[in-house]
Amino acid sequence: MSSNLKYLLILAVLFLFLLPVFISRVDASSEETAALAITQAEETVGSAYEAVLEAERDRANVSELLDRLNVAGEHLAEAHMLYRLGNFDVVVHSANLSSEIGEEVRNRAEKLKTQAYESRIIGLLIRIISSIVGIVAVVFGTFITWRVFKRRYFHKQRQRSLKLDEFRILFLVAGLVLTLIVASPVFSLISLPKSGERFSELWLLGPGHKAEDYPFNVRVNEEYSIYAGVSNQLGELAYYAVYLKFCNQTQQLPNSTTSEACPLPPLYEFRFILFDGNVWEDPLTFAIDGNSSLVQSISINGMVFPVNCTSTWDSNRNGFYYQMFFELWLYNITSSSFQYHNRFVGLWLNMTSS
Repeated sequence: MSSNLKYLLILAVLFLFLLPVFISRVDASSEETAALAITQAEETVGSAYEAVLEAERDRANVSELLDRLNVAGEHLAEAHMLYRLGNFDVVVHSANLSSEIGEEVRNRAEKLKTQAYESRIIGLLIRIISSIVGIVAVVFGTFITWRVFKRRYFHKQRQRSLKLDEFRILFLVAGLVLTLIVASPVFSLISLPKSGERFSELWLLGPGHKAEDYPFNVRVNEEYSIYAGVSNQLGELAYYAVYLKFCNQTQQLPNSTTSEACPLPPLYEFRFILFDGNVWEDPLTFAIDGNSSLVQSISINGMVFPVNCTSTWDSNRNGFYYQMFFELWLYNITSSSFQYHNRFVGLWLNMTSS
């Protein structure tokens, strides 16, 4: 009996010794699975966006597809944020939803593109044939009208050759104008590049949805609200990401001169696709946990992100200051990845009284 107890004791010790190793391997496996799911979702949503962009360039109606693709972007953004928080099992669910919707949108966009291309070819042929028939009819009609007019009006006035030449020019000009009018449907198919500067805008609004009353003197565990907005003036469909980051007064901000983003990892993020000329806006609530010299975590739209960011006393402004800022990133179809779009806006937060 005592021998059995010894064996049981040894097995229990071995189990307790190996348990952390087993758990760490399970966690590593879950993290790897979550990372692979996010990578797959990134590729699928990116390729779906490219398919929708090509369909729009072929003048297909992609409004419904854009709504679905924005849902996929929301799931993908959620997957990224959950991954940062270590909720790997939920990450896989959100990433897979994003992939499923992205795959659906990509397939439908490719069909729409094919249909739009076929419609454009048929429409082009119809317009060309109609214009050719119209041009022939105008030329022939002008010629017959001129012959009839000349025979009736000038058959007894041959000496007035100067006036005859003037009328001939008038008929030629009228015929040319009518020819251009008949051919105008073909000319309308020619797409000229849009003039003017192409750009994107990024802004923040206060809790009243106005450019005022921004949070500044911030207290611990009190909730504050703002609005983030983006405007697309790039001339075509654009896929954006907005990253929220947090730093103290000495950490590096984005560099507008070198177009470099802040090296700090993002906490919260938004992903969305906008038609040219359209605007995106979304509310955001946040609360800070910690004290004046140490921000332990930030709650953003109900998700709590650990930051453990310290600040030192700013003798120039007599306080402890932090900055919460938003970077704008734009999807590049050449590299199939997001690139910093050289735009950021931020809020200085005074935690002195916390």
